[in-house]
Amino acid sequence: MADLSDTQIRADLRTLLIEAGIDPEHASLICAGGIVRVLGELLAARRDRPIRPGNVNELEQSMRRTPGVKRVHINVKNWEQTPTGDWTPAVTEEPPQPVPVDTVCTEAPIVPTVG
Repeated sequence: MADLSDTQIRADLRTLLIEAGIDPEHASLICAGGIVRVLGELLAARRDRPIRPGNVNELEQSMRRTPGVKRVHINVKNWEQTPTGDWTPAVTEEPPQPVPVDTVCTEAPIVPTVG
């Protein structure tokens, strides 16, 4: 059997993302010689159906079973693979919140000078 083209493999994997309820606009699929890299983020296509760790595990296994795929590397910002091979949401630090201007204090009160 002839090898499938990378374009066909990528199309099949994009279909898997959609079927898994993952928004394909935030995940980049790179395929070269049957080696697949998933980059970006795995975000839910619908807010009422969040992605769970089991969904990511099933997606990875489905990708590995796709005809023409030799290897799958998932390296996304919002999910991490544990040493046991399971997936867990990545811990992200919240960016520091700006201090409101009205709470900034000075050492001495500002007194207007009269001329």
